[in-house]
Amino acid sequence: MAEMRRPQSLVMPILGMLTLSPFAAHAQVAPTGCRMETVVTGLDSPCTMAFLAHNDFFILEKNVGRVRRVQLGGPTPVITTVLQLSVNGVGEQGLLGIVLSPNFAADGRVFIYYTTSVTPRENRVVRYTWDGTALVDPVILAVLSATAGNHNGGVLTFDPSGMLLAVIGDQNKNGPTQNNPRRQLSSPRPASFCG
Repeated sequence: MAEMRRPQSLVMPILGMLTLSPFAAHAQVAPTGCRMETVVTGLDSPCTMAFLAHNDFFILEKNVGRVRRVQLGGPTPVITTVLQLSVNGVGEQGLLGIVLSPNFAADGRVFIYYTTSVTPRENRVVRYTWDGTALVDPVILAVLSATAGNHNGGVLTFDPSGMLLAVIGDQNKNGPTQNNPRRQLSSPRPASFCG
């Protein structure tokens, strides 16, 4: 979400969402000047968010492949499912990344990174269009290897020039791939993320 400015008050919902993770039993300390506050409950393995506006955001449910829209501001949050994908949510796979186009207000484009449930597994980067109620018109931009149950990456972002970048992980190669040009990942196909 490069170039998107978020009001500082959104830090509280972000921290509140983090307390919903399956690892919430570990002690968490809010940064100085912030407080932890649960703003939404009842989600299945929430992992990543993309803000449409203040108090209005998409959140991914990693293990079950749901993209939910959460609207705050009323007496209770309004939560709707805007996309359901068939994912392999075991381990560090599943619905892993989401980012809005830098021109989202004009083009409505939303980019998602997920691990498929089909065999052989694949990590995909797919572009959707937000129609105001659902994510529609999928276009597959990249198909990447998903040979390992962990280290599948999934973070999506845009660089200052507007190019979509995806963190693909090391496919559980544990270090040998880092800073070693002679070692390659298990055959990811080159892809252009123009979208």
